[in-house]
Amino acid sequence: MRFNHCLFVIAICFVVGVRAQNKQLLYDFNEIPQSLSLNPGVESDFKWFAGVPLLSGVSGNFGSNGISVHDLFADDGLDINVKFRERALNSLGPRDEFSTTVQLEYLTGGFRGRNPNYFYSFGGYLEMDNITYWPQDYAFLVFDGNAGQLGRRYNLGDLKTRGSLVNVLHFGINKEVDRYLTIGARGKIYSGIVDYSSTRNSGSLRNIEGQNNIISSTLNADLLLQTSGFQDLDNASDDDLLTNEIINRALFGG
Repeated sequence: MRFNHCLFVIAICFVVGVRAQNKQLLYDFNEIPQSLSLNPGVESDFKWFAGVPLLSGVSGNFGSNGISVHDLFADDGLDINVKFRERALNSLGPRDEFSTTVQLEYLTGGFRGRNPNYFYSFGGYLEMDNITYWPQDYAFLVFDGNAGQLGRRYNLGDLKTRGSLVNVLHFGINKEVDRYLTIGARGKIYSGIVDYSSTRNSGSLRNIEGQNNIISSTLNADLLLQTSGFQDLDNASDDDLLTNEIINRALFGG
């Protein structure tokens, strides 16, 4: 019994860590073939479909847990500089995050098998993800400058960001069991192209009054940017080599 309990706890931890597929607006849109990428078990009544490369699947989203576009651009009669100070500078902290996801689909298609109850779909897309935490002291320094801030210690450790560019190949099977039940499954293979992370930063910037009313600035910075894949792309001497290197990495050669 204890062994079963352990398996249950491990399963719960795994499920909590699973990241759901995005493009929620496509959910249950049976008429749109790409809805299969979100819900592999959606009802499909078409014989085949093919997407237009680089055009049929372009999407992006930007999100924040601390502020919305409406907070800054609402037509409420307030100056945008006032709103930015009150709703961003004075409200957001280093724990507030901003995330961005951009997808570019270069291949998508599907067809019904010899058994008409089975529908197969496949495709590939590039996905760029980024998450950045609000750099609070950097924002104050950029917005206000250092005038009148003698003695203030700006924390350079507020800079935290990470992101990646990956190629995703996927294949799905959809089966109509009966008129009331349709099941499906989709598998994905990810291949990393580039990756970057800058999360272990520390240091400070401090201004004090020096001799003869001259401002003395003390910068103590320990900033680290870790990357993977950028150097080989940078070393590519021409466009052909760069293209070959990207394709190589996208197809599990990196």
